Amino acid sequence: IKVTKLSNLEESYETRVAEARQLELNELRKELAVWALTLVIT
Repeated sequence: IKVTKLSNLEESYETRVAEARQLELNELRKELAVWALTLVIT
């Protein structure tokens, strides 16, 4: 029974981690774009 519970929790955490990673990647892309634009302007 514990194995089943842990398996279900694992899927939940995997989804949450994937969403957090995607948000982080989006923010990093924005920062990189601003940095690149700054280099072009200066």
